[in-house]
Amino acid sequence: MSASFKLPEVTPDRQPVMPAVPPPEELPDPYEAWSRVRPDEYRDAVTARVMSMRFVPSEDVDGDRPLGIAEQFVWLEPAHSLPDDPLMHVCALTYGSDMTLASTAALDRQPHRSLQRGPSRVFMTSLDHAVWFHRPFRADDWMLFAQQSPSAVDGRGLSMGNFWTRDGHLVATVVQESLMRPVRRIDHEND
Repeated sequence: MSASFKLPEVTPDRQPVMPAVPPPEELPDPYEAWSRVRPDEYRDAVTARVMSMRFVPSEDVDGDRPLGIAEQFVWLEPAHSLPDDPLMHVCALTYGSDMTLASTAALDRQPHRSLQRGPSRVFMTSLDHAVWFHRPFRADDWMLFAQQSPSAVDGRGLSMGNFWTRDGHLVATVVQESLMRPVRRIDHEND
C-alpha cells in the first residue's frame, strides 16, 4: 500500500452534480433474493454481514447512457454502526469500494454476484486499486457509488467510480484494474 497525507487548506470548492437516482429506501435488498436462490453461496459470503447494498436498475438512472461504457449505480452502507474515528469511515469506504467495482467491468457478461440466478461465469480479482479522498465524510449512512467501465479487453477491465454522500457531496474517487477470466466448470462424472 502507498499512502500520502496533507493538512487541510482553504481553497475554492468545485465538483460535478451527483447523479439523479432513486434513494436506497425505494430499492430492493439483493441479499434477500440471493439467500433464497443460492443459499449455500450466500451463507459463505461475508458481504452481507459487512455492507448493505442497493443496486439502482439502469432504467431508473436519469440522463443518456454513454455508448461502449458499462455503468452501475450502487448505494452502500455499513451493516453496523461505526465509531466517530474518521479513519474508521475511510476504512469502511475503502472496503466498500472493492465490493462492486470489478463487476462493473464484467457487466456485459454477468451482473454482480448478489444479483445472479446461477453460478458465476466470470472469475474476477482486483489487480490495482486506488482511492482518492476529496472531502471529510461519515460512512455510516448510505453513500452512492456511481461506477463506469470504459474498457474490458484481453482479460482485464478498467473501472472507476465516485462516492457521493446522500446530500450530494463528492467524497472519494476510485480507479481499479481487474483480471477477468471465464470460469471453467469441471465435469466430475468424466474424471
